[in-house]
Formats: sequence, C-alpha cells, structure tokens
Amino acid sequence: MQKNDKDEKKLASGGHSTGGSGPGFKVAFLAASTSGAIEASLMYPFEFIKTQLQLQSKTNPKFSSPLSVAKITIQENGVLGLYRGLSTLFIGTVAKATTRFTVYEFVKSNLPKPKDGSYRQHIMHSMFGGAVGGACEALLVVTPQETIKTKLIHDQNSPPAQRKYRGLVHGVTTIVQQEGFGGIYRGLSATVLKQSTNQMTRFGVFYTIRYLRTGDPAGKMGVHEAFIGGALAGAVSVFVNNPIDVIKTKMQGLEAAQYKGFMDCAKQIIEKQGAAYFYRGVTPRLARVCGDAAITFAAYNELVAFYKKLIS
Repeated sequence: MQKNDKDEKKLASGGHSTGGSGPGFKVAFLAASTSGAIEASLMYPFEFIKTQLQLQSKTNPKFSSPLSVAKITIQENGVLGLYRGLSTLFIGTVAKATTRFTVYEFVKSNLPKPKDGSYRQHIMHSMFGGAVGGACEALLVVTPQETIKTKLIHDQNSPPAQRKYRGLVHGVTTIVQQEGFGGIYRGLSATVLKQSTNQMTRFGVFYTIRYLRTGDPAGKMGVHEAFIGGALAGAVSVFVNNPIDVIKTKMQGLEAAQYKGFMDCAKQIIEKQGAAYFYRGVTPRLARVCGDAAITFAAYNELVAFYKKLIS
C-alpha cells in the first residue's frame, strides 16, 4: 500500500514523465515545448501530405498516393513546399504545451485519490485528465492553428497567380476580414473531439505499456522503450479517431462553408465519397503521429533531466 501511494503521487505530478518525481511546471513546460518543436520540424511533411490527400476531391484527384503528393509538391513549389503552414504549428507549440500540461495536472490533482491504489484507477485518471487537457487545447489553441494551417495548404493547390494567401500573417488577416473571427474557428466541434480522444488514447496506451514493461505505473523506461511505447500509443490513436480527423480537415478547408456542422460534413462525405473515405490519408498520418508520439515521449524525459540541471 505504501508503494501504491508513492506511485499515485508520481502520476499525479509527473504528467508525461517516464519515472521519478514530478518535474514542476517550469521544467515540464520547457521540456514539452522543446520536444514539440523538435517533433514538428522532423514530422511536419507527413502532416502536409496527409492533409493534401484529405482535401482533394475523389472525382478529380490531383494526387494518387502519398509519394505523388511529395513529388508533385516538390516539382511545383520546391522542398520547402512540404513545409507550407508549418509556422502556425511552431507558434502554437508553446501555448498548446502550456494548456495541455497545466489542465492535465490540475485535473489529476483534483480527482479523488484511488481508494485501493489500483493501477486501473490511475489509468482512468490519466485518460480523463488527457481528455480534458485535449479539449481545452483544442478550444484555446489547436482549432485556429489547424484551420490556418489547413487553409494555407489547400490554397497551395491553386496556380500561383490565383492563390489567396501570401503567408501566415496575410492569411490570418484575409481570413478574418472575409469570414470574421469565426473563420479561424472552423471545425471546432471536430477538433475538440479529435484532441480529447487523441490525448485520452495516448495517455492510456502509454501508461499501460509502461506498467506492463516495468510493473510500476511510474516506472523508469529507457529512451528506446519510451520511443516504442510512444509510437504504439500514437498508432492506436490514429485508428481510433482518423474519421474525426478527416471531418475536421474538410470543415477547415477553403470549401468549409458548404458544411452546416459536424454531422452534415460526415453525411456529405458518406454520400459523395463513401465510408472508406474516413480513412483517407491514414498512411501518412500514421507515420506522422507515430513519429510524433515516439519523439515526444522519448525526448521529454531526457529534456526534463536537462532542464532540471540547467535551472537548478
């Protein structure tokens, strides 16, 4: 029972930490934002390719496969074309990390402590905290970030002379002028649902893997173990909510006005594209999310140790 109480304190204060006592808000914030920036730099082209496949029409497709997206984009816009919309992810990284970790830790610290210290209750608390944190980051950060990114990517499909946006600042200004402030909040319901299920799934799967590997809810994992555990957690989350991600992308594209809401978008996709379309872009998204989760989980613990030494 004494061991379980100790584990509970570690989980409540440690967030994503893969062992040891909680890092504290400042260290957790720095480690999360840095690992997020590293992940975004390395994995963004997969996000770009996934979004392009989800945006294109089935009746007149421009791309035939993930590789064709990369090839055509590089031919038309150069290698940097694969990073169209990246700036919105970087700007949103700090705000997203702050929201996710503060909300996650606040929720977990205010939940009733498991009476028997059971591992199952620890996991349920982590999943619930992740779901609430994901919903809050969707409301405050991810929806405008994803809407702007999606519109910038979609706009790139037009001939250069017909493109609406010259860059991030011009894009945001134009969207607000033409559609109002709500224009950067397209697909809010889908994004909240996506982010909450994402974080709920990833926290639950990763903590389960960590427990199976170490026999301890707060057990220490090596970098390679955290990398593999994060990749598996990311893979599960993709298959759980890829349909939500497709709906979100459609509702945030340049043709978003044709959808009345989440259910109407889902209905139109089924009627026009077929149910299989809900897994459009799943291959590049799987690569991107697995890499995302693997890098984030593996890097986070190492960065926590680094920032603890730097700040102390």
